[in-house]
Amino acid sequence: MTNTDTSAEPLRQSRVRAKWDFVTDPGFLTLPYVLLLHQSDLKISSEHLNVLLNFIAHWHSNGRMPHPRTSTIASRMGISPRSVQRAVSWLIENGFLAKAPRLHRNDVQQYDMAPLVEKLKPYAWARIKYIQEKDFERVLDDNIQIAMRRTAKDMFGEAVKKLADEL
Repeated sequence: MTNTDTSAEPLRQSRVRAKWDFVTDPGFLTLPYVLLLHQSDLKISSEHLNVLLNFIAHWHSNGRMPHPRTSTIASRMGISPRSVQRAVSWLIENGFLAKAPRLHRNDVQQYDMAPLVEKLKPYAWARIKYIQEKDFERVLDDNIQIAMRRTAKDMFGEAVKKLADEL
């Protein structure tokens, strides 16, 4: 049963809430843009990315490692737990996640997200450099060309040059 009565909804105001309204009140996910922009460069499939996003959703703070159950992820995704296990193995083998050592045999398996952060740093740094160099055509190309396979100059002509000149 879904309760859509918003009369008791909190009145927090933020940019996120202004954009998404009260649907973020139960929680939302912060995600580095470079993970989505460079999915192809990272050679990560849609299924692997979806599993990784589920781990990110359970990563609540630095130093607190996520430990979602494969059955929980499988249920959310509508796939088998074995498919999730294969995806987790692939993510570990390809340097996106690492298993944290267990102190006791019965401890829940936790996963270290530091490999993902390290893997994304070169992509983030490259984008930061484009912005610092005011290479707006390249920034736009990274955002748009992936979908359109056209350059920003082809799409926007002199508008890109004018923007760079004004700044």
